[in-house]
Amino acid sequence: MKHRWKARRRHGVHSPFVYHFSETVLHHSGNQPLQTRLEQFFHTYDIQYHIEDIQKAHENTVVLVKGIHQSPEKTVSWNVAIADSRVTMSIDLYSYGVLLFHKEFLEKQHFVLR
Repeated sequence: MKHRWKARRRHGVHSPFVYHFSETVLHHSGNQPLQTRLEQFFHTYDIQYHIEDIQKAHENTVVLVKGIHQSPEKTVSWNVAIADSRVTMSIDLYSYGVLLFHKEFLEKQHFVLR
């Protein structure tokens, strides 16, 4: 319930990157699973799948974490990960979390999307 209250739709974000992400991945008209759409969107990145992988992250890494709200422990791990100083952008999709490490994002940003 808390996620739905905080979550924004694509028009509620003020980042061109996140708007494009939302249009391409979340509002895609195909029948592909979310993980497949995420992998296709980030196909030029070094994709990691475990929250522990942030230790190996570099600027061209994206970490896709499944089930970030499945349990209180996973939510705590997610919150610790997004607080990491190397993470420049995080996107909470409820069923997945996305961590980015781009230096081009000058300020740390966190988005909660529907």
